[in-house]
Amino acid sequence: MKKKVLKRVCSTAMGALMFVCLPLSAFAREIDVTSLTEGLSIDLANETEDLILSGTNTQNGSVELIAVSGTDKTVILRNLSLDSSETYYGEEDRAALSVVGTGNIIFELDGTNILKSGCGRAGLQKQNDGTLTIKDDNGTSGSLEAIGGNDGAGIGGKSGESGSDIIIKGGTITATGGECGAGIGGGENASGSNIIIEGGTITATGGANGGAGIGGGKSGNGSNITIKDGTVNAEAGTSASGIGGGAGGDGIDINIEDGTITAIGDDGGAGIGGGESSIITNPNIPKKGGDGINITISGGNVTAKGSIGGGAGIGGGTAGSIGKVEISGGSIIAVGAAGAGIGGGLNAIGDVTITGGNIIAVSGSEGAGIGGGSYSNGSSITISNDAIVYAAGGAGDLFMGIGEGAAIGEGGTNSNPSDTDNGVPVNGIEVLDISGLYDTGSVTVFAAGTTVEEIKANPGNGVTVRRTIPDPNKVTEPETTSDETNKETFKNEQPPKEEPPVYTERSCIADVNVAALITAALKADPNAKEINIEFGDNICLTPDIMKDLFADNRVAKNCMFSHEGKRYVLRINAVDTASATYADCFEVLKKEPGGLAGFKRMAQIFEVLNVTLKELDQ
Repeated sequence: MKKKVLKRVCSTAMGALMFVCLPLSAFAREIDVTSLTEGLSIDLANETEDLILSGTNTQNGSVELIAVSGTDKTVILRNLSLDSSETYYGEEDRAALSVVGTGNIIFELDGTNILKSGCGRAGLQKQNDGTLTIKDDNGTSGSLEAIGGNDGAGIGGKSGESGSDIIIKGGTITATGGECGAGIGGGENASGSNIIIEGGTITATGGANGGAGIGGGKSGNGSNITIKDGTVNAEAGTSASGIGGGAGGDGIDINIEDGTITAIGDDGGAGIGGGESSIITNPNIPKKGGDGINITISGGNVTAKGSIGGGAGIGGGTAGSIGKVEISGGSIIAVGAAGAGIGGGLNAIGDVTITGGNIIAVSGSEGAGIGGGSYSNGSSITISNDAIVYAAGGAGDLFMGIGEGAAIGEGGTNSNPSDTDNGVPVNGIEVLDISGLYDTGSVTVFAAGTTVEEIKANPGNGVTVRRTIPDPNKVTEPETTSDETNKETFKNEQPPKEEPPVYTERSCIADVNVAALITAALKADPNAKEINIEFGDNICLTPDIMKDLFADNRVAKNCMFSHEGKRYVLRINAVDTASATYADCFEVLKKEPGGLAGFKRMAQIFEVLNVTLKELDQ
């Protein structure tokens, strides 16, 4: 009798264990869409468990989910393929999968899922009042491809309707807008807002003729867009931004905290910010679109490129009235065309504040590296704290009579803006406040027309400006010796007397325009008492370069060199260039092979003029 009781108890326990170990989806109702020939509507209020949608349908079948008010309902997409792309405008046009109602819905991705919608509809169409969340965290990897019909978003709003309150937490997602629709966000003439990306690999492509990659459809704004993590590639349709406004729309309150982000604008749209807006000369007609307002970046790896039509890399689209950008961290590459790398688009100013991060910003045409686009004035740029910035303006366009853009400041223009064919080119004015820059930060400016690739390859070809304000967050190591010789000034230190190394023509930097670099540095900081010029591994100098280094007596020049794993600074102080001693030094230099010498030899030749050499980090 006892054995029978024991057996019954064990059987009951085993059954309970099996119940606990079964996956949750085992208790979900599964609907196979393969045989659908029309629309299917499912009220999630009647679903006591999770719902699974699966199967392949190419017969214009579609599914509508009614979200339950006040609840979070999960629907699993498991190898689901719905194609309603052959339906057209009117009663028969269908979204492959749509959500209506007043509740929140969560889509879990399992396997490969594909949604293609008919004209005017989004691939995954959001019409519910709650949030739509996409995730992939149940242990089965999943993907989603959502393709909108003409004027519909890939994920978000149908034609004329916004796409808002969308959260993506994971999965591999490809969202492509139909013509005029955003990849993720609004349909044609509609905005995309309250979009949050927290993870996953996302490729979002705006529809041709005006849809943003992520944000507004044609004529729609992109606002309250936050990227917290993930890999995001956003590419615009014609005249739209990669992330932000569609064609004719603004990009407002865009926040990037982390992740790897690539955003490409098109034909007047910014990479991140505003879409293109028409240039309006009548002050009584309000401007439509183009602004990039309250764009904040605090982390991540960000690459943003504006288009040849005048969009900024990060900021305003063509004719946007402003590009307001705040950067406090991250690794950023920003490229504009007639727009700034960071700031305003064509005909637009830049309001830029940078307090951190490692940034390369250039313009590929007439805009500033950081600041205003071509034909702009009135920009405001502040770089402070420990920011590290490299910037170059656009080279200008002599054929069109447009001057080069400033590295940091205004874009190029001409003396007769109403007639670009006959005007005289006018270069952009440098505008920059670095009064709050720490000694751990730096601003390096390059000659107009310098590309991102050239800056990466030769960062020492620019002029670097640093302040002497100590970084309050930097831990200072205590002195390890009381030897007063470690505290000697450059003036009292003697250059090394060892024989100079043998130099070759290939190691020389005779083609560097040092005078132009010094001028640019003094424009960036007119009150500077000294400037740093980074020469890197190029260790051979010419007489012309030395004359340029002596020419301006207002500031001292600290010339930074790298050689055999060590760092050196050759300090050039003010001298009387009319003196006989000055001339004698150059006579000695002429006797060097080819009239060239390395920086150590230069220190020996010009020692009598108080030129000093010091090895750094001794």
